[in-house]
Formats: sequence, structure tokens, C-alpha cells
Amino acid sequence: MITENVETKNRKIFYISFLAVISAISVVIMHSSLFLYDSGNQSHFWIISNFIMCFLFFAVPIFYMISGATLMDYRTRYDSKVYLIKRMKKVVIPFCFWLIVLFLFNSYFLKIPGDTNILLYIYNTCIEQNLYWFFIPLFAIYLLIPLLSYVPKENRIKLFSFYSVLLFIFCSVIPCIFNLTATQIYIRPEFVFASGLFIYPFLGYILNEIELSRKYRITFYILGILGFLGMFLPTQIFYETMHQSTYLFKSYSYPTTILYSIAIWIFAKELCKHNGFKKRISKIIYLINPYTFGIYLIHYYFINIIAHYFKLNIVSIGFSLGIPIVVIILCLLTLYIMKRIPYVRNIVP
Repeated sequence: MITENVETKNRKIFYISFLAVISAISVVIMHSSLFLYDSGNQSHFWIISNFIMCFLFFAVPIFYMISGATLMDYRTRYDSKVYLIKRMKKVVIPFCFWLIVLFLFNSYFLKIPGDTNILLYIYNTCIEQNLYWFFIPLFAIYLLIPLLSYVPKENRIKLFSFYSVLLFIFCSVIPCIFNLTATQIYIRPEFVFASGLFIYPFLGYILNEIELSRKYRITFYILGILGFLGMFLPTQIFYETMHQSTYLFKSYSYPTTILYSIAIWIFAKELCKHNGFKKRISKIIYLINPYTFGIYLIHYYFINIIAHYFKLNIVSIGFSLGIPIVVIILCLLTLYIMKRIPYVRNIVP
């Protein structure tokens, strides 16, 4: 029994590492394809950028799901004081440092115009409309987890499932309908129940703890495919009709994204149960996994610096598909060096 528990734990650790790695790589690929996608150029290759943006849209939700899967049981390892100190060191300090770097980079290198008020400029061009918006919901999740961790383990699946259904209905489905139909209401349901992104840590914990039968896995795979198509097809039709790109059908809180992210999680979990697959990719996963958060923090700078100094055509399909390889390698080398320098390692946990 002890051996089985250890094997199960190791399998869970590996598939979560696998999800973290593919999510980090996906973010780099999406941000490299963003130039072509946002350009809305009348090109046969635009459909590829649309496919990339939709196919890899699970990346950020998976990061949030991993937080729920790995942190909900933190009380079995340490108390809340240690938990908060660890979150401070791992996320808050790097966020503050890299936010300043991003501000300087956007202001003086990219020369992005913005509000003359520095604080508003930082919020608008570095958080709300840029790379580090991801942290704000993450901080909220981190603050929510100590409260949720008090729920007895034997009651969590039922309680979290119930609240996930509420979030799905009131913070995903209904707001999605309002947005797509341009319906204006005074009190939106997500203001009552909390952010739609809060569903992801619940889902991560639930899907990490339970084993779904083949019937339910297939059901979620079908729903995931429909979720992907619900993003890809309307966006492509809009582009073909209006001759411009749109984010109308893409949102991390939409049911299409939630269902697609659930399917990706379940598929990865099942895939990593196969020893043959695990043996083939374990070395590369364990190599990249310690640097996934760092990749998210610094890849943006490499993409823009390369594009600027090498005068590359950023709206070309070659840039979208080729640059991610170069950027990931540069990120790994840079992070490898930074993690070995005292104090510097604290800003790339």
C-alpha cells in the first residue's frame, strides 16, 4: 500500500510538471503569434495564428488550476504563516521587481505611450493591458486558499464541485451570453459570486483528487473539442466577414475556455499514466519545469528585443513559429545563470 501511494504521488507530480511545462511553452508561442493575430492582415496564414491562439488558450487557466491542485493541502506541510511567506518570496517579490522592469522596458525601449501619471501608466500598460495581468487573479487565489483549506478534506470534492457549478453558471455562462449579445444589466452575476477565474483552482483540486471513468473522460473530451471550436470557428468567421481580428469569442472566464481547459487537464493526466510516454519526455520535462515561472516572467523581453534589433517581420508566419524556439532556449540559459547568482535568484523563483 505504501508503494502504491508513493507511485501515485510521483505520477501526480509528473503530470502536473508536464502541464506546467506545456503551459509555459504555450504562453511563449501565443505571445509570438500575437503580432500576426492582432494585425488582422488579409493573409492565408492568419488562420494559423487564430488556430495557435485558440489551441493554446488553456495555458493561463492551467496555471491557476495547478495552484489549486498543489496548494489546497498546504496545511499538511506547514502553517499559514509559512504559506504566506513562501507566496511572498515566490510571487509577490518577483512581481514587484519585474513590474518595474516592464515599466522601464515599455517606457524607454518600446516607447509605449500612456498616462502621464506613473501609477496609472504602470497599471494600464504593464498590468491591465499587458503581460502581468495574470498576477492579480493569482494573488486573489493565494489569499482565498487559506480559507478554503479549512474545509475538511472529506467534504471538499462535494463543496468545491457545487461552488464550481455556481461559478460556471453565474460567472461564465451568463456573462458570456451577456457579452456576446451586448446585453447591458446593472448588477452582473459575477460581481455577486466572485471572479469567473476563481473556478480554476477549484477545478484543479477536484481533477487532481478524483479519477474519472472512461465515459466521463470521453464526455469532457467532446466538450473540450466543442469549447475549442467555439473559440476558433466564430473568430475565423468574424475575420473572414469583417476583415479584422477579434477577442469577442475568447475569454478565460467563458465556458468554452473552461471546458477546453478541463479536457486538456484530463488528457494530460491520462497521457502521463503511460510509462512509455513518461520515459520519452521525462528528461526534458524535469529540465524545463524549474524554469516555467521564470519563462513566463522574462520571455516578453526576448521576443521584443529580437524583433527590434534584427528588424524581423513580426507579422510573418515564420516569426510566429520560429521565434518561440529561440526565445525558450534564451530563457532557459538566462534563468539557469540567474538562479545561480545570490539574491538574483530571488527574482526568478
